[in-house]
Amino acid sequence: MRGGSKGTPTISTILYNYLTSKKKPAHYRELTEHVKARRKDLQSRDLSATIRCVLRRDDRFASPGEGVYGLREW
Repeated sequence: MRGGSKGTPTISTILYNYLTSKKKPAHYRELTEHVKARRKDLQSRDLSATIRCVLRRDDRFASPGEGVYGLREW
């Protein structure tokens, strides 16, 4: 399920809001656990890989180190 419909936030929205509130970069494993807690309906063979793909494709995110992601605006 892709999300974003009728009040269900997309993965990228969840990640952006979490990193904005955290105010510092986070490892993709931490981000994956946060998304799992917010979107129990997600079905993915490898949710961590899905999260990393979303982080790489969305221009709002940047990687200051291996496996770590933050917001480009910082």
